Amino acid sequence: SHFSRQGKYGRLFIDKKYDSIILKGKLPFYLKWIRSCQDFVRNSVNNAADPKTAGLLTALLLGDKSSIDEDLKTDFANTGVIHVLAVSGLHVGYILIILTIFTSIIRVPWGWNKAVIILGLIVFCALTGGKPSVIRASIMAGLYVITSVVNRPGNIWNIIGFAACLLLAYDPLFINDLGFVLSFSAVISIIYFYSLFEKLLPESINPKHIHNSFFKNTLSLFLVSLSAQIGTLPIIASYFHKIPLISLIANVIIVPIVGVIVVVGFIILGLSFSPFLSELAGNVAELFQTIIAWFAQFFSSFSFSLIPIAKIGIMDVILY
Repeated sequence: SHFSRQGKYGRLFIDKKYDSIILKGKLPFYLKWIRSCQDFVRNSVNNAADPKTAGLLTALLLGDKSSIDEDLKTDFANTGVIHVLAVSGLHVGYILIILTIFTSIIRVPWGWNKAVIILGLIVFCALTGGKPSVIRASIMAGLYVITSVVNRPGNIWNIIGFAACLLLAYDPLFINDLGFVLSFSAVISIIYFYSLFEKLLPESINPKHIHNSFFKNTLSLFLVSLSAQIGTLPIIASYFHKIPLISLIANVIIVPIVGVIVVVGFIILGLSFSPFLSELAGNVAELFQTIIAWFAQFFSSFSFSLIPIAKIGIMDVILY
């Protein structure tokens, strides 16, 4: 279904006696532009940072995990934070914040700033290859952005449903895409269970009633991670045959640092005109990459960091 969704059919046989040569055909203008932008991102981070940091930045900015360090990827998987490498709602959220700050700095008139933000989200979708999780998050973000323009209140459940219907109308085979399933199950679970936690938790450990910003944000991030894990646990167990336990703590520590390195990655792109300044930003990214790698390795070293699951059936999911 993965290749059929991309319109690719056929069989390929390669004789070992000959070297295979891949020829690039003529591409439409917009595809050439997207490829050029992707090459610009790859070249910028490769010139500014060491290979390990550049591989991580390429994964975070473009969703291309081909050049990421294998040991780091394994540690991320064992720690239960592999989702940060799959460009998704987390990254769209960072893009939304960056675009909002950018439009306010250059003083784009109200109304037009929404158009700039939506255009930026469309460009980000194109750069990351149009992954279902990115499109889902971008549609939701775009609809929330325009609610104030059309003077209509935003309903989160309607927005989620509209995003899903739009994606499936474009390509029904998205229903078989793991990114589609995990993305929607995670966001639905976060919205439902986080609000439930806010209603049920006592005031002493309820983010709504905590005034200290550090503890409030830390607890909120923990509850978001827990909410997402509740909804995605049976899917992760059935697909990957493992249940990450340490991820509840690892997400609270690693996700904010990933947010910082994503911002540094965009700074590298903005400073690419100056080799000195971009390399300076690259050194900062390398520092955060080292911190992330250390935490990922530290958390994955625990014997209880994950529970291997041989098989999970429909009855297991129903019981859960």
